[in-house]
Amino acid sequence: MSIGDNIKQLRLEKGLTQKRLSELTGISEVMISQYERGIRTPKNKNLKKIAYILDMSGNRLLGEELPFDLVGPEDNLDNIRTPIKTIPNVQLDLYEHKLLGNYRLLNEDGKKEANKRIEELTEINRYIK
Repeated sequence: MSIGDNIKQLRLEKGLTQKRLSELTGISEVMISQYERGIRTPKNKNLKKIAYILDMSGNRLLGEELPFDLVGPEDNLDNIRTPIKTIPNVQLDLYEHKLLGNYRLLNEDGKKEANKRIEELTEINRYIK
């Protein structure tokens, strides 16, 4: 399989649309589509971003076993948010996806504070369904 085929397969396994992969990587949706259709081949920088979101090591993305990880600690990918793993039979709406993505950026103290504030909001009637 080509790199484009692997990108598509891994993207679908993660339950991501091309649009969502674009949002997570900062690569345009058109470019993602062109990679998947084999029209273009990702440059190293974009290949690492896609690997980081879909596969972490990049081995499956390239379709071969590498003696090293494609994405390593020396890569500055701080602006990319790790996608939320799919929970069987649960669909997250856009707000939930954004909330969880932001939550993952917090340290332990921040997570405790976020949980406390969410619990406070659930006690206010105008915010409850």
